[in-house]
Amino acid sequence: MSRVVPFTSHNTAYAVGLMRELVELSSFKTVPFDWEHSLRSVRAAMDNDTYYLRMSQDDNDEYTGLVAGYVTPLYFAPRLIAVESAWYVREGSQDRTKMAAALMRSFMSWALDEKHAVHVQSGDIANIHPAAVDALYRHLGFKRVGLIFKYER
Repeated sequence: MSRVVPFTSHNTAYAVGLMRELVELSSFKTVPFDWEHSLRSVRAAMDNDTYYLRMSQDDNDEYTGLVAGYVTPLYFAPRLIAVESAWYVREGSQDRTKMAAALMRSFMSWALDEKHAVHVQSGDIANIHPAAVDALYRHLGFKRVGLIFKYER
């Protein structure tokens, strides 16, 4: 059975590799991926208790996906919101949808139950499989609010 595991000093490179896959498939592919910067960023987040970093691992101990996010105070009230930064499970992975749901539920639980965030904010800015991602968000209980726009020079 696939499982959710924390980022550690032993699996950080796998996490960065998954992030590179996500970037290369996504709307972010116009920005060159910087391995060393990503590795430093992940290591810094691992030492910060406002960040949540987890990967999925299959029956063969292969890392297949990840979720990353953080909590931050609202500007207008002394309450926290949780913001998902990355959510990805490799295509072809065993129980891909179930694992993606497990990763997001683990982030939601951490944010709402442990950090007492007022809500979890997440969205599909990668734009890889928007219809499937939309269906999964709705299945998980998310409601659509607003839009995201992108402008590049």
